Amino acid sequence: MTNEEFLETTKNYEGILTVDEICDIWRSISLKGFISKKFNQNPRLYWDESKVWSCKSPLGTIALIQSPEIVFITSNKTTLLGRICFSIRDNYGHSGTSNTKVSIVEIHGQSFATETGTILFEVTRNISYKAQNYINLPTPIIINASNTYQFCLEFTNQTGNPVSSLYSLGEVTSNNGLKITFQNVDGRQHMISHLDLIDY
Repeated sequence: MTNEEFLETTKNYEGILTVDEICDIWRSISLKGFISKKFNQNPRLYWDESKVWSCKSPLGTIALIQSPEIVFITSNKTTLLGRICFSIRDNYGHSGTSNTKVSIVEIHGQSFATETGTILFEVTRNISYKAQNYINLPTPIIINASNTYQFCLEFTNQTGNPVSSLYSLGEVTSNNGLKITFQNVDGRQHMISHLDLIDY
């Protein structure tokens, strides 16, 4: 915020900040390169629909579904993830469903060491072969630039002859320079058609 916005916001709350705190905030706003010892100067991450970027993976080949399907992502910037989209279909165009467990695991560092990860999200859902399958996260997940994120889809109780439109590994970059890299251990393509992220 500007100094004017700060003054306008705080004028009705006299005494809530000390003189030292007010001076620190003014310096943070006004002086380029000033580092506050009292307040966190990093911008807050929040979900803003006007800043959503749909990170779309390039379409690859078609192959039989493996269970589990696993792909890892890394990002060059800290961002928020709000929605995952993946698609499967029946080999003969028939309808079908699969009970699917979807999980997102955060792994510290740039690593595929899944045994050290923390589960951030997990849901089991019956999905259709004839539709894009969207999963809206109840709370957006912070994607930290220094960590790796494992997306895992485990299929049970499949009906029909499921195959997947698989998407290519590699980098996808937004116009603002947010770069998402899709990787896995064996070089196999993945099932995530796109991720909805905040692109600051």
